[in-house]
Amino acid sequence: MSNRSWAAPPREDLVNEKRLIATEVTSFAKLFDHSIVRPDATREQVRQFADAAARLGTATLSVQPHYIGFAAELLRGSGVLVGTVVGFPHGNETPSMKEHQAKEVLDLGAEEIDMVMNIPALKNGEKGRFIRDVEGVVRAAAGVKVKVITENCYLTQEEKRRACEWIAQAGAHFVKTSTAYADGGATLDDVRLMYEAVQGRCQVKAAGGIRQIREVLDSCGRSKSYPHTRERPSRTTCRGCPDRQLQPERPKKRLKLPGARVRERAGASRSRAHSSGAQCVDPRPGQVRVPFRR
Repeated sequence: MSNRSWAAPPREDLVNEKRLIATEVTSFAKLFDHSIVRPDATREQVRQFADAAARLGTATLSVQPHYIGFAAELLRGSGVLVGTVVGFPHGNETPSMKEHQAKEVLDLGAEEIDMVMNIPALKNGEKGRFIRDVEGVVRAAAGVKVKVITENCYLTQEEKRRACEWIAQAGAHFVKTSTAYADGGATLDDVRLMYEAVQGRCQVKAAGGIRQIREVLDSCGRSKSYPHTRERPSRTTCRGCPDRQLQPERPKKRLKLPGARVRERAGASRSRAHSSGAQCVDPRPGQVRVPFRR
């Protein structure tokens, strides 16, 4: 008789379950946008964040326009898109200035754009100027995803709804809660309000203040928990949850999410609605963007 120990072959159901878990973790990473747009960011920091984004398989890495070419080189072949900012962080440039910026960053290799809306135009009720501001960037982007930051901490509830309505009319792909450079950040109430306001015409990105896994799950309208990672001093954005209605707020458990700003995606009517992109760094929380459909 052989002394060789015998082990039962792996059960097919357990193997399949492990494969499913691995697939879900990979899909979860694609909900997030990783970003390093700090004014004092160095090449070494951008390199670290690019390594983390590639390792985690996030949707995007957003960088300052100065680093677009460098990031594109680092991320080549990784499946992570290079994002950048326009009219950041205040959004007070003229429509023609933002359109020119958009053309320039695309020429440099940017694959997604986060722009800040014209806040004074919104508050003054200058609808035509506001919409031209967004339309110019959307036109220059020529199909590349454009996310418009509303900076909700400066807005009333009515202004948030109006901003979402006008942004959807202008053809942007996302409305986004904040830059994370002003006071405040994403709240579940704001995400719900924005989701309802856009009525499936674009998606919603929640950015700023998401620090626990439960907050990500609530924002995504999901019941399962998944890990999420990010390294300081970066920001992370999550996007790409499956079609679910937003769930009622639940008591938050003290489960820490590795650095995130959640960006939720509201019902997308475009064919590009489910393409994912995210900004993530290593263990800590940041931003998340999650898509929903009606």
